[in-house]
Amino acid sequence: MNLKDDDYVLEEGAAWFDVEGFSVRILSVNEGLWIAVYKNGEEMEDPVASTFAYNEEVSVDKGETA
Repeated sequence: MNLKDDDYVLEEGAAWFDVEGFSVRILSVNEGLWIAVYKNGEEMEDPVASTFAYNEEVSVDKGETA
């Protein structure tokens, strides 16, 4: 299945994406969001890049979901 460029909601808390030789892991944790990029086939090794965004970095109005 090929994803089209569109808006998606991460409902299961984690996902893997295969992107041109990379494996991209998106993981929602209590404190925020962690994204790691691995070389395909080396997902158990250290990531080649990663970032973390804390929940406090986004603002959500009452009644609105992130």
